[in-house]
Amino acid sequence: MISRGYVQAGGLQVHYRTAGARRPGRLPVVLLHQTASSSVMFEGVMGLLASEAYLFAPDTPGFGGTDALAERGSIAGYAAVLRAALDRMEIDRCLLFGHHSGA
Repeated sequence: MISRGYVQAGGLQVHYRTAGARRPGRLPVVLLHQTASSSVMFEGVMGLLASEAYLFAPDTPGFGGTDALAERGSIAGYAAVLRAALDRMEIDRCLLFGHHSGA
């Protein structure tokens, strides 16, 4: 089952999808979507992998359900907000998968 939620990070409301359960000794998997898309693009793979891993797929600022940056979009700006979202979700180490511009 895929859940959706919001977390306050970097002064923005960040929308995300999660699936699976956190397990001791197993790193969560963070999925970063391409521009201009959203975390919805990962729903299929999240459904397939939820029994194996905890998956976290945030929407990049300005896309999906996440607020836009106040300033012009930049890699540094996106990274700061996404890092803050990971901190708020208590994800300090992870496996990271980025698709296209999410890479």
